[in-house]
Amino acid sequence: MDGPAVFNLADLFEAVADHRGDDLAVVSSTARASYRQLDRLASCWATALAAAGVDTGDRVALMLRNHLDHVAALLGSFKLRAVPLNVNLHYTAEELRHLLADADPAVVVCEDELEPTVRSAVEQAAWGPHRPAAVRALGAFAAEAAAVAPAERRHDRDGGDGYLLYTGGTTGLPKGVEWRQEDLFFAALGGDSRVDGALGRPADALTALRHAPTRVLVACPLMHGTAQWVTLGALLSGGTVVLFTEDAFDADALLELAERERVAQLVVVGDAFAVPLADALDARPDHWSLDELVVVASGGASLATETARRLLHHLPGAVVVDGYGTSETGGHARHIHVPGASGADRTFRPDPDTGLIGFDGVVLGRDSDELGRIGRCGHIPLGYRNDPTRTAVTFPVIAGRRWALTGDLGRWRPDGSIELVGRGERTVNSGGEKVDALEVESVVRTHPAVADAMVVGVPDARFGEVVGVLVKLAPGASLSVEQLARYCRSSLARFKLPRHVAVVEHLPRTPTGKPDYRAAVSRLRKHR
Repeated sequence: MDGPAVFNLADLFEAVADHRGDDLAVVSSTARASYRQLDRLASCWATALAAAGVDTGDRVALMLRNHLDHVAALLGSFKLRAVPLNVNLHYTAEELRHLLADADPAVVVCEDELEPTVRSAVEQAAWGPHRPAAVRALGAFAAEAAAVAPAERRHDRDGGDGYLLYTGGTTGLPKGVEWRQEDLFFAALGGDSRVDGALGRPADALTALRHAPTRVLVACPLMHGTAQWVTLGALLSGGTVVLFTEDAFDADALLELAERERVAQLVVVGDAFAVPLADALDARPDHWSLDELVVVASGGASLATETARRLLHHLPGAVVVDGYGTSETGGHARHIHVPGASGADRTFRPDPDTGLIGFDGVVLGRDSDELGRIGRCGHIPLGYRNDPTRTAVTFPVIAGRRWALTGDLGRWRPDGSIELVGRGERTVNSGGEKVDALEVESVVRTHPAVADAMVVGVPDARFGEVVGVLVKLAPGASLSVEQLARYCRSSLARFKLPRHVAVVEHLPRTPTGKPDYRAAVSRLRKHR
């Protein structure tokens, strides 16, 4: 991150929009917008946000579904030099209060039916000396944005302008990962490191990207990093983004959309999306014409080898790719599934800035066979918002360079790939949603029937993992999984709710007295 930061996302998008003009930029269920139209709509959103009190550097919270206005609001924030941030639609009032107090946004733009929940969270958030956020329901605010004059283009932006991504991750309640836009461009949006460090403002993003324009179907929600990064990367390459806008996942509807829009790339999140797709293709193998689909990519959660095999069987002209990365590192490695590959092969091809850090704090050479922590240097975030302690742990300085550690363990393979050995044991990756076990434990332990509890991820055929709980009950108490899930529902988003509960007399411990999470997983697997 040395030298001037010149790669600003609004500048890059405007240059691409000038170049692409009337080419199709975004397709949703209700709208189709060219680059010229999307650029104008985003500028109108910038005007509306400014009228709502948003200034340079202010944060704009977006609690929205997949639609054209979500993309325009994201780009409009960049145009205004404001900092957009994602808000999960499934957050409870408690989670919202925490996020709002931490993010301190100037405005929250939310779906109309969520406005009462958001207003309640704003009123109850611990703002301290900070101002409460303005709350704007999407319907009226989008109408205002469409009616105003578009903001004039600014010439004072730079690559140091901000981007904020909230993640459940390994850090408890939602944590904001603070990025500079230039770092995000190179780490997550496809920026080519060969142009990194070029002086002067680039003419457009097309000369600075590794990939060519394509038609990308984004099946995952824009409230998550994977979908935002894919969308921005596709737009900056001059491609077309096709948004899946159904509230519930429907494999048949997604495949029909892929066929109708002739997409070349389909982006999903792990087996939670891919297994139903494979089931649909198994049931009607000749129903859809998908000859133009050449890439099925998963981000946020890896695919089971068997799932990839089933997709490859029905899509012989395509490749299936697992993208490896985190909110704290961007996308920096990939695994390409090929027919006949071993189910035990969990190797990823890393980018040049990806490496392994030994447990003694030394960077491991590629000839080492030691187990290490997977990390990335170079273009990485500034850190966690309002959390210098966690920032120091996740973003340490090693051998004079800042690193971002993923929480995963791996080792070098002789061919230069990294074998993924294990993930952080206190994080449950459920269909791409990151669930902190400690957060769930803290809620479970408040149940009057619970004396103690341990939360772990339990393997699941569709979601990869689901939340499992080992419970030690209070004397004379009883508890079912339904009762516990119902109790937790007021405090936790639905993807965090317990799916398996096993009652034990004693929680498993290691000989040193520490919680034995492997034993807990084994106990829950036997209980199912």
